[in-house]
Amino acid sequence: MRTRISVLIVSLMALWMLVMSWLQPRSPDVIYEKGKSFLDAGDCDLAISVLNRAVEVDPKMARAHSATGLAHTKKVAHQQAIADFSRAIQLEPEDSDNYLERGHAYEFAGDYRNAYRNYVAAARISLMPQTIGHVFVGFEWEV
Repeated sequence: MRTRISVLIVSLMALWMLVMSWLQPRSPDVIYEKGKSFLDAGDCDLAISVLNRAVEVDPKMARAHSATGLAHTKKVAHQQAIADFSRAIQLEPEDSDNYLERGHAYEFAGDYRNAYRNYVAAARISLMPQTIGHVFVGFEWEV
């Protein structure tokens, strides 16, 4: 039993070192692509770790913040997702996808007023009113 645990720990450490070696010498774009591939494969924890590395290398990479937000949304960590999308919006305020995704995070967190505001902002930017979900039809909130 003790040997199995030791082998497992050594294997995990080797895997972690391999992942980190992929990330160290590369550009933030390469790191981002690797993190995105982990996200697409459904490994949100590893994706967040790798995408955070991309953000460390290039804090102004909005798409890395956005992808991290998607990973946090999948993990049902809505407040973290909102923070990630908010940072992406600060960096690229004309990207409607970040408003839309932040709206989803607010909606999943139960904050429908802020969800609505983000959906409207996304629609105004993209000029596609259909991005305002059917859930909000008939609401008369001021934005």
